[in-house]
Amino acid sequence: TGTSRAVYDMFDARALTRRLHASPYLRLTLGDAEKLPRDPTALSYWVASRVPFASAAIRSDLLASDSVVARLRDELELLRRSEVEDTVIACATCGVVVSKLTELVVMSEEGASGCFVNEHGAVHDLITVVRVESDAAATTGRPETAHSWFPGYAWTIVC
Repeated sequence: TGTSRAVYDMFDARALTRRLHASPYLRLTLGDAEKLPRDPTALSYWVASRVPFASAAIRSDLLASDSVVARLRDELELLRRSEVEDTVIACATCGVVVSKLTELVVMSEEGASGCFVNEHGAVHDLITVVRVESDAAATTGRPETAHSWFPGYAWTIVC
């Protein structure tokens, strides 16, 4: 008996890479699919380090995986399980819902999330969103354009 192409594609790094490139969730959260790495190994690490709705533990597990195929499959499953419309973004400190995944906005080639270091050496793990739930988050200070990582945009601290 023959094995179907779909079974082979489940273990083919190039086929899994094509599926990741086609994922609407990936495009929504990480930006332009044309700029994504084409090499399966590079893509698997790139996605693992940038998926904004994965916990630090999940990201760590993905990055620690010894198998490119396993990492790609796990990333596809993570994206498949993500119901974008219903996924909320909550503060890691207090658990308050800050925004929704559908509010993510890609501001750089790195996607909608990233780690940045300010001029004082403080590391900030942040996401960029269009809208914050007004009744769920308290802001500190007024929106500020000075020292913005995104020219033309203001920032504020939310928690």
